[in-house]
Amino acid sequence: MSLPCTPFYTPGTVVRDLLPFLTEFEDVFVIDHMGYMKASDGLTAEPFQGLIEVLHHGYGHIKLSGPYRVAPGQPRSATGPLGRALVGARSDRLVWGSDWPHLPDGQRDTGELLDLLADWAPRCRGPAPDPGRDAGPALLRTLTLHHTLKGRSPCRRSW
Repeated sequence: MSLPCTPFYTPGTVVRDLLPFLTEFEDVFVIDHMGYMKASDGLTAEPFQGLIEVLHHGYGHIKLSGPYRVAPGQPRSATGPLGRALVGARSDRLVWGSDWPHLPDGQRDTGELLDLLADWAPRCRGPAPDPGRDAGPALLRTLTLHHTLKGRSPCRRSW
């Protein structure tokens, strides 16, 4: 998926403060690192719900990347509820990124990060935003490649 824009990479506190503006912004944009909504910054359910609203009402996309940035020092599974909520809200407005080279810790395993995506989107789809239109083809392609590389049956879906 190629979007004619640059990812919006900024601390979650700034994203939170810009949510009303971003909901109404009439151009395509991508918010990096799942909105960078870190609980340690006090960004919990209410600001995260605002991020979901951006997906529903604006032109925004969200990059599922850097889960270790969102929950530093916690197990990878700590971001599961956030990832599943985003996939459930608008999978057609999500893109996945490895966040390689995983700075400042370049020792991360990108395959383990893809495993998280497989957990967040186990059925390779979310609700279609318009009747008759499939959602999530970019996520499906990412998951299909991941499962193929790991020797699993890829998700199958007719488009």
